[in-house]
Amino acid sequence: MDPQHDLTAFSEDYFEAREKFRQACRAAGLEVRSYPCPEGGPRGQALSVETGYLGPEGPASLFVTVSGVHGVEGLAGSGCQIDLIRSAILDPADADCGILFVHCLNPYGAAWCCTETHENIDLNRNFLDFSETLPHNPDYPDVHGFFACPEIAGPLREKTDAELDSYIETKGLDAFLGASASGQYAYPDGLSFGGHRPAWSNDVLRRCLETYGASASRVAVVDYHTGLGPWGQGTVIVGCCPESDTGKRMREAFDPPIIFAAGGDVGYRVAAGLDRGCAAALPAANVLAVTLEFGTCDIMQIIDATRDRIWLSRFGEFDSEAGRKIARALCDAYYVQSPEWRKMILARSRQVAGQCFATLDLP
Repeated sequence: MDPQHDLTAFSEDYFEAREKFRQACRAAGLEVRSYPCPEGGPRGQALSVETGYLGPEGPASLFVTVSGVHGVEGLAGSGCQIDLIRSAILDPADADCGILFVHCLNPYGAAWCCTETHENIDLNRNFLDFSETLPHNPDYPDVHGFFACPEIAGPLREKTDAELDSYIETKGLDAFLGASASGQYAYPDGLSFGGHRPAWSNDVLRRCLETYGASASRVAVVDYHTGLGPWGQGTVIVGCCPESDTGKRMREAFDPPIIFAAGGDVGYRVAAGLDRGCAAALPAANVLAVTLEFGTCDIMQIIDATRDRIWLSRFGEFDSEAGRKIARALCDAYYVQSPEWRKMILARSRQVAGQCFATLDLP
């Protein structure tokens, strides 16, 4: 089998993925550390964030990959990270460069088949300075009810479904995504809740970066996500404006597709994402962070699966036939079983990781 298509890098669940990551790191001679999560898995299993590091102590430059910011999305990112480790394609010519893999940063979401942390926080909306006034999302109250329906089926759910359809038909899908996905800080039981303090996983990322990157002057980060975009396509998303100096450099560094969140290409903008967290953790470094987003399925399938999963968290029982079905549906929306899809994302992961890694050598 072509090593670029070695699908054994992928796993069926978080626990298998964690063990494969540990094994890959040890086989490649990486230093492995574990950060135990304060909450357990569906059957009380211990959960943790794992890191694998290769390079000198106190490197001048650092390349980082992160999986599992959105929990269940980490199964795809884990496979990509394990493939990078096994293939050893990231080979620094500079002996003063380190490589850090942060595996399943939100292990609770990965183990419980959801996108939120154990605090019900959307981690990618949590990288804020909480001493400042929190962002206000004036449109979220209009859509909160779509995600807070106490029925999974029945008249109230049917009414809520019709209201959601009407909202999207009237205002458009981009308006709905802007209201629901850009982040909100007023509804702790709602979608895209960014929290009122740093999440546990936020603190873990900061500790990881400070441990290995405190002396680095240049840092490049690839953050793996799934859900948006055409099936199997890996889109590079950057937070800068396309006409900025950084934006121009990004177009030169990465092969298409590449889109610019600040330029309105995504349909909504996240102001508290992982890129901001990396820059805050390493204020003395020049940090370039990109999101690599792999398309999976129709956006409405993701929306429906997300609404059902929120219902399960608030009103249902995870360890039941209905609960397992709902969790499986969300996992399938973010993690495609098709071998062809998995081959496509491995190839794109290698390409983007190599291009991002090369930015550490740019002037």
